[in-house]
Amino acid sequence: MTKSGKYIAMLPTKVRRPEPSDKAVVRERVVEKMSRALGYKIVTVISPAGFGKTTAVSAWSATLGNTAVAWLHVDEVDSGADRFWSYFLGALEVADPLLCERLDAMLALQGPVPAFLDELILGLAAYGKPCVMVLEDYHRLSGAGEIHEGISYVIRHLPENAHLVITSRATLPIPLSRIRVRGELLAVDEGDLAFTPQETGLAMLKHGVRLSKDDARRVFEALRGWPAGVAVIALLCTTGSSDEVEQALASARHDIRAYLVEEVFDGLSEKTQDFLEATAIVDSYNVDLACELTGLGRGEASAVIKELMGNGLFVGRTERDGHGEAWYRYHHLFADLLEDRIRQMDRARVEELSFRARDWLDAHGYLDSAVELSCRIKDYGHARSVILRQWEGCYTSDSHRMLTRWADLMPEEEVRSDPLVCAVLALPVMMAADYGKAREYIQIAEAGCERLKAGEKRDLLSGLCMVQRAYLATYQNHREESACFASAALERLPRSEAYLRGTMKQVLASRHCYDDPFASKRDLEAIIAEQRERGNASLLGALYCNLAVLDAQLGLDDKSKYMCEQAYALFAEKDRFYMPMYTFAYYAEMLCAYGRGDFEEALAFYERYEGANLGIIVSHYDTEALCLKAKALYRLGMPQAKQTFLGAWASNENAVYMTVPSLAMMRDWCSVFGLDEPPRCNQAGALDHACVFLAMREYVMGNMAACEEVCRMADALPERNRAAKVAAHGIAALFSFSTGHLHHAHAHIRAAALLAGGSGLVQLLYENASDLKGAADLALGDSDLSVAERAVLGEVARAADAISASQAPLSLTERELEVLKELSSGATVAQAAANLFISKDTAKSHLQNAYGKLGVHSKVQAISVLREAGILG
Repeated sequence: MTKSGKYIAMLPTKVRRPEPSDKAVVRERVVEKMSRALGYKIVTVISPAGFGKTTAVSAWSATLGNTAVAWLHVDEVDSGADRFWSYFLGALEVADPLLCERLDAMLALQGPVPAFLDELILGLAAYGKPCVMVLEDYHRLSGAGEIHEGISYVIRHLPENAHLVITSRATLPIPLSRIRVRGELLAVDEGDLAFTPQETGLAMLKHGVRLSKDDARRVFEALRGWPAGVAVIALLCTTGSSDEVEQALASARHDIRAYLVEEVFDGLSEKTQDFLEATAIVDSYNVDLACELTGLGRGEASAVIKELMGNGLFVGRTERDGHGEAWYRYHHLFADLLEDRIRQMDRARVEELSFRARDWLDAHGYLDSAVELSCRIKDYGHARSVILRQWEGCYTSDSHRMLTRWADLMPEEEVRSDPLVCAVLALPVMMAADYGKAREYIQIAEAGCERLKAGEKRDLLSGLCMVQRAYLATYQNHREESACFASAALERLPRSEAYLRGTMKQVLASRHCYDDPFASKRDLEAIIAEQRERGNASLLGALYCNLAVLDAQLGLDDKSKYMCEQAYALFAEKDRFYMPMYTFAYYAEMLCAYGRGDFEEALAFYERYEGANLGIIVSHYDTEALCLKAKALYRLGMPQAKQTFLGAWASNENAVYMTVPSLAMMRDWCSVFGLDEPPRCNQAGALDHACVFLAMREYVMGNMAACEEVCRMADALPERNRAAKVAAHGIAALFSFSTGHLHHAHAHIRAAALLAGGSGLVQLLYENASDLKGAADLALGDSDLSVAERAVLGEVARAADAISASQAPLSLTERELEVLKELSSGATVAQAAANLFISKDTAKSHLQNAYGKLGVHSKVQAISVLREAGILG
């Protein structure tokens, strides 16, 4: 069984390279062209049917040795972006699991396509080694504009080590003119693929028919080098005499499909005909599936397959799957013929074969193919049964998108006909941010629940409806409403539903994460202890990740790091990229990195967060992460900081309050909004933070009359809300110092320092160091300061001095400035040294001297300072 990640069982014929036929003819023109393929970004192989496109690419890829070759055979059913990108990633993983270390098979199903594709492109670049992606039969996609757009995006940004090969019968619906002009496109067409007279003779010989030179030319001219036609002529000939060739060519001038029926299919034994018709029910098969469909024993079925392969009867073999089984697929020309034959078969016989194939695929775990076949024969009841059998496994393994992919194969009315299916699908639908449809599904499920008699089935459906209501409220950040539904779910769910009950307990524990974070922390720790005994790794991982965020927000960095490590230990690294819950771990790591002053690492974790986020994380957390990114950018002096912060504000004001913006951010906010947009807060847990935000605005706007009110607010805030309390005391200290109330300024700055130092939230003070320096210096003159207070306030003063130094007139030497100019243009230290004709060590020495003068610790900070000063463009 071939799988993508942990969740998707894929037929080998979809994602493995077809084996080159032993009857394939080497076409020198194609070999020469394809030998240069790794020098191009994209290779297109375009011709009508039967020209051996797949054979040519397969033979070439077989020469690449250890180069990873991902192969995806495209079918009509892959026209949905959801399914296409899932199989695309599956093909990458089959080629080399390392290609998928940055990827999640579900990323393609979420958010704007480029957001996923950026991660795909970065993953290919990070792979480092040459790799090839083959899309076979791309013309089969219909109404697939989103896929074409995504492929175009990939082509434009494909890293140098990656190459895309596309075979198609039609011109690609992708803009390639710029790629062609830049010399990055290698095109193989019908002229390259067609046989020469010599190759025609060789092809006939490989089929056991020896032609004279003149007869080989006659066949070539009659068929214009069409390889499939040559194979058909070979099947009709035995001796290769001129008369036999003439007769075969006369037959070939008729309609090719009728010809295949009359001269090829009808000439086979009845047993072989029955085998072909039975196995054509499915797109591909192995020996076991063939036995199931034909009733033959394994030895008999293997013998028929061997005969078909030996006679060149348009059968292709795919590389063996993970169990050593070869899979087989008919050439399109022959498959079309067999489809016609099936349409002429007795309907009962067709249904019998279809059901047998579907049941075999289902039993062997090829659920995508089983559901697809069920929907093809309009057995939607079976498709729904797969959803109902698999939904708990999909929920617990974080692979909800499997459910929507199966549902998308059915007409919408068939989905809505089953209340339990609707209840199950509500969560995956809301994860795609389609809250309206999710609400409709819940309402259908609730209506269905009312029609059920009392019993366990009704309890499950009723409880599941409450679960989905709780999730929907959570996604829309209605915490109290979410908690009410979670409580109702726990009352209604059967005791046996341990996973769902665990998730609802998690919802209840999280409702106070802002207004009483320590209570939430205790509740989460209790649920973790309970779930350790139950052994559900997915739920336990989600709990660890949520607690990691909470600990980080409380400044408990060591505990947050420990929780992240516990979550990481539950699953292998490659599997973690398939699990959205780990975005919370990356956010927790980002919070910790910012807390220890490593702003570049905080930005790196934001990139991991954004790359792993499928668009299914509650928007509130997305905005918090974006606002934290803005804070890091401000600390690094990056020009995009302001725009990033304002973007976060436009997304979710409540989330911005929770991250406690710095005064630099508030000054930018006031420069845009001033008093025109009074802060609003519609979330109970954010009220304390909103009060701090309002106090900061009053300070920046110069409203010193608010001093007494701000000081009262700082004293009244509960200490359980540490970040708001630290920031409030800091702002109160600023108001008091500015209005001459030095005693109050002294008290507030000490309170802020004591709480910040004890809770790991010192960056809330350091980020406002320039403003707080006066109050800090005042307190530092007090001999009664504790060691902890003195350490925090001393760092505030030092940070303020460093900022002042960086803003002072710059005194860099000409050589120091030259090195920094090279780095600002994108050069590495080694490249800068080479460009300036100095050693790498000398360049490093100039950099260290420059860092000291500028009061910075990295090239990013140094370049930012020089840009702000107008020295660098």
